[in-house]
This record gives sequence, C-alpha cells and structure tokens, in this order.
Amino acid sequence: MAGQSLTDHQSQPFIKFTEAVSSRTGGKFKINATVEGELGIKRDGFARALDTGVLEGAFIASGFGETTWPHQGVMNLPYLFSNTTEAAKGQAAIRPISEREYAKTGMFILADYVWVAQVMFLNKQIADPNKLEGLKVRGWTAIMLDWIKLAGGVPNNIPSGEVYVAIQRGLLDGGITGMASGLSGSWYEVAPYMYPINFSYVITDFVFSQKAFNALPKEYQDILKQEGANFTKLFADTLKTEDTTALQQWADKKGKVIPVTDVQYTALKNNAKGLWDSWLAKAGPTAKEALDAAKKALGIT
Repeated sequence: MAGQSLTDHQSQPFIKFTEAVSSRTGGKFKINATVEGELGIKRDGFARALDTGVLEGAFIASGFGETTWPHQGVMNLPYLFSNTTEAAKGQAAIRPISEREYAKTGMFILADYVWVAQVMFLNKQIADPNKLEGLKVRGWTAIMLDWIKLAGGVPNNIPSGEVYVAIQRGLLDGGITGMASGLSGSWYEVAPYMYPINFSYVITDFVFSQKAFNALPKEYQDILKQEGANFTKLFADTLKTEDTTALQQWADKKGKVIPVTDVQYTALKNNAKGLWDSWLAKAGPTAKEALDAAKKALGIT
C-alpha cells in the first residue's frame, strides 16, 4: 500500500518497484499496488492492517506507525534532527529496535528512506511562526498537533487531500507537510505563504510480511531484496534535488517563502523540548530505548 494516489510523489518509487518485480519475473509475480483509502484504509491504519494480515506490505511513516510500534515516534520528535543526514543517522540507530519489534508481528524491513522536511503553509503572513494566534492548522502526527496547540493555533488532522478545500472554505488556515506535497496539492493557490520551520523529517520503512516472503521461491525472494535496495537508492537520489526543485516550482507558482530567523528557529527548538518529555512519558520503555539510541548516534547528551 502506497500514498494518497498513484501519482503521489511518494507512490511513484513504489509503483516502479512493483513494475520491476513483475518485469524481472516475466509477469509471474505481481504485487498489487493500492493507495490510501482504496481498501477503506487510511495511512494511520496501515500498521494495523499489516498486523492483522489485511496487507502484506506497506509504507510505514513513523507518524502513523507509532500507534502500533511506539518507538517509531522518536522519528517524529520536533527538532531532534536538523537535516536529512541526521535523520538518516537516527533511522539507522533505531533500525535494530525496529527490526526486533516488527518481527514480533511477523514483519521485516524490505527498504527504507528519509524524505524532506515538514514545513508550514498558511493563507496569510504572520510575524512569528511560534505565534499562530488562533490559526487553524492541519498536522498529521500526534506530536505535531500538540505543537500547533502549544504555538497558539487550533490543530486539525484531516487527510492531506482534503486540506485544499478546507482552506478554500475557511475551515482551515493552512497545514504542515513537505514541499512536494504542498505543490502536488496546489496549496499555493489557497495557502501561498510557506514557512520553512523544518519541524521534522518524513522517515519511512517499507515493511513486508515475513510469512508472505517465505512462501515465495528463492529466485523471487532475491529479486524482492534487490529491488528493495533499488527502491531505497531511488529515494536517496531523488532527495538530493527534491527540495531545490520544489522551492523553484513554488516560486514559479507565485508561492512565497517567508524566512524563519535564527532567533525564531531557536525558539521553535526550545519550545518543542517539553513535547519530547510528554511523548516519552506515554510511549513506554521501547521508545526510551530508541530515543537513547538516536541521541547517542547524534552526539546528544
């Protein structure tokens, strides 16, 4: 199961993966790719659908996976990572924990990737992104919603595909997502002010059923592993140009980038620290183990 649509920027590598597997097996092994909502399952239900056997493979973005595997929430902690290199280090550090926890429900990581920063789009210009002053903003992780409230906004967690109309109708003032998602959703038409708050980074595992994998011929298993590695490389290569390209496209669409000052960015980081503690108090010992591993990898004391 992939993203919101087959044309979604994060779905395309998944589609290429399924096509490559089919081609290399002469069409004898086909993976049926489906998207969010097509089976009545939203992205926050991917993990549960994997756990219960409804799906045999899916993207598990940490913002959605933590409902089943709480340690995944580490990857959503605001301002734990300053860039994609640090995010990749964090993902690698908790990978042994993820592998162990996935295995408990019969899953394994076939591929993974780190994606772009989460930025904020609004339908009006404000002086300070730390002060939302009642603006209604869509977030897609629990801790993001908590931050919106902390910053004085009104949080909302409707699906990304519904944000455009909600802003158009005055039900929302904006949302937080990646640049490519803002572009593909035409948010520049209704929320043209982009604030590069770099709240967190999209960190995702492509998880596959061990039982389904074991049932395949060895030749097909090898192809899956090889194409999984190609999948990860494709994302890594695309990431190198994604932000630059997206920013240029945003400007071409008459979108505006409102700079975040050093003082504002420091305040964003400091204000978010309390959310780490409240998350950890609810997430449990496995989450602490993961946070300790990520902090060690990043040299955070």
